[in-house]
Amino acid sequence: MPHPSDYLAAFDKPPFLFAVTGARALPGPPLVALMTELDGTESANKSVLSRMVDWGHLAVERSGRVGVYRLGGTLREDYEAIAARRRPDPWDGRLHALLLDPDGVDSVERERFRSAAVRHGYRVLQPGLLIGARDASAPLVGWVRDLGATAFWMDADAARLRALVARAWQLEDLGQRYTEAVAHGRRVVADADGSPGPDALRLLHRATRPVTELAVRTRGLPAELLPDDWPLAELRDFLDDAYTRLGPDASAYARAVVADSPHATLARWRPERVLG
Repeated sequence: MPHPSDYLAAFDKPPFLFAVTGARALPGPPLVALMTELDGTESANKSVLSRMVDWGHLAVERSGRVGVYRLGGTLREDYEAIAARRRPDPWDGRLHALLLDPDGVDSVERERFRSAAVRHGYRVLQPGLLIGARDASAPLVGWVRDLGATAFWMDADAARLRALVARAWQLEDLGQRYTEAVAHGRRVVADADGSPGPDALRLLHRATRPVTELAVRTRGLPAELLPDDWPLAELRDFLDDAYTRLGPDASAYARAVVADSPHATLARWRPERVLG
């Protein structure tokens, strides 16, 4: 079972569909219908939406009995950065750290703090100590105050800090998984020529899902902290190719599903699509 602070694979479906459709807001019925075309059952996908709202990854407003969803929090930032192929800001040569006495805090509260910190870009270096490439503690200030945690900067030579990041993020393993995910995605795209809209949507999702999950797991890490052989160029080339070949048909189909819904007027669109 995934750790509650980890990225869950099912969470990628709503942002993927927001990106493909170019929507800022989508009503629940066509969003669930499209999620179910990708995988899972209707009830399971409704549960995914509910959980994402609880975690702050989605915001929902009610229009009568229909929920209208928007991306929220760090997940919105992550996917917009991935979609725009945006590079992180240059690193300032320090790591930000959060230190919590693991023996002085209730275990449930400690775990909730850890989960929240991980969702905002920190990773566990050792029990009670989390590190991040930047100070992302503003949303956690209440936790830090109430639990008696300490926020501080870690200064050391660049090689030492890179080693700490590699350990906390398990970059050696993630780099290998990146290479495998890109190779898998290229095979899916190569076999997808001429696929109609529904198939193009499913194939694009299947091809990019593993890569996107890994990109979210390493979000916010500047190039200076990544290994020299990190496959970032391969990742960008693959995403460009996948969305060039499958994006237009996938996007047209997904937008048509929304347009054909009785709740289509509740959708809100970006001036320009993010992807596709």
